[in-house]
Amino acid sequence: MLLRLFAAFALIIAAVPVTAGDWQDNAPLPMPIANNAVTTHVLNDTAFVYTFMGIDSTKIWSGISLMAARLNTVTNTWQTLPDTPAPPGEIAASAVTLGDVIYVIGGYRVSETGAETTSPRVFRFDPVAAAWIPRAADVPIRVDDMVAGVWADSLIYLISGWSFSRNVEDVQFYDPASDTWGAATPLPDFGTFGAVGGVCGDHLVFIDGVADTASFGFDLVNRVLVGTINPNDPTDVTWEDRGPHPGAPVYRGASWNLPGDDSRILIAGGTDNPYNFDGMGYDGNPSEPLGQVWSYHVPTGTTVFHADKPVPTMDHRGFPPAGGRLWTVGGMEAGQMVTDRVSSWLPDPVTGVLPVSPLATFELRAGPNPARTHVRFFSPRPNVALEDARIHDVSGRAVRSFSSGQDLGAGFTWDLRDDSGRRVGAGVYWLHGRVSGRPVARSVIVLDPR
Repeated sequence: MLLRLFAAFALIIAAVPVTAGDWQDNAPLPMPIANNAVTTHVLNDTAFVYTFMGIDSTKIWSGISLMAARLNTVTNTWQTLPDTPAPPGEIAASAVTLGDVIYVIGGYRVSETGAETTSPRVFRFDPVAAAWIPRAADVPIRVDDMVAGVWADSLIYLISGWSFSRNVEDVQFYDPASDTWGAATPLPDFGTFGAVGGVCGDHLVFIDGVADTASFGFDLVNRVLVGTINPNDPTDVTWEDRGPHPGAPVYRGASWNLPGDDSRILIAGGTDNPYNFDGMGYDGNPSEPLGQVWSYHVPTGTTVFHADKPVPTMDHRGFPPAGGRLWTVGGMEAGQMVTDRVSSWLPDPVTGVLPVSPLATFELRAGPNPARTHVRFFSPRPNVALEDARIHDVSGRAVRSFSSGQDLGAGFTWDLRDDSGRRVGAGVYWLHGRVSGRPVARSVIVLDPR
């Protein structure tokens, strides 16, 4: 299996709000819950919204719930279902629907001492019988806080996520026909947890999330990775690194593909300050939710901002569609308050504002990556000039500028120092510039010197 890695970037169109979408509140959950796995299913022409597990308003280990419930979107009423058979309960799991089976995958449990254990378990729920059925095969590389989605109504993909004590770059897929797991082409550089994205047609979309290394801890990154699945070989994924998107990076936002449109991922809420399960940021500051709602169009790389969510929320594990609307179920509101709020949104019509030209690509490489003493940026194309070259940290702050006209064919080196000559701290950095007037970018991980 040949890994083909492209640094592909589009002209990022300035985000102009389009016609406001329609948000409405629906029947509240049976109890406030956050970090819960959510999905939908249609039964007898009625769309249902499902929730599994999560953490209650105590936001402590003993508040992790086994609750399972579903909302009838016609009668606007909740039905309590048999508890998820996952004692003592898990958070950061994913739920997806394939055919008439719901799969609740992975997640992690928390002990009284605070120890966190990633789960390999895959629970299966029969929505027709409203009952749990025998478990599916365990996930080979157990993960939580991953991105999940269904491809071609046949396979379930898991992208990256956290496993015990580290992020993984792995892409795994499950075949329900044989009850087996397989491995696909991994991410091109580093994994993250708490990312947003999903499956759009033959594309895997993986956006933002928290990177980690032993050197610099947890940093929220702004980036878009798009993987193209080879329809003849689902293990073969061609990954494109499209650089950062406009707007704030997102951690634990709600995301799903647009109903009836396999070209667009929609994202709502989340936060720009990553946190543990209690809503307190890893930096020691309380995390607050974002109200932003935006979409990413895969063929063109275009980002469109929609009207803000009326009540900002974070700590979501999906934005599933039902009845033509997208749903946020529970989560945390301002002040890290776990909520029972259930909101649904009728997406804006956005197709008219999209450019029709295909995404232009340009390959920009970096090595060594991760870097301890220096990193060289280059391109396999000869005689290519990089204009307006700058290094940015994950917050978007420019830390180093280079003279115009850097020759990428010959390559040029960054000594990991800022404009004042000081060595930058460990973390994720981005080289931004323009080639022939087109924006390009490349990420690099900087490690502490030995």
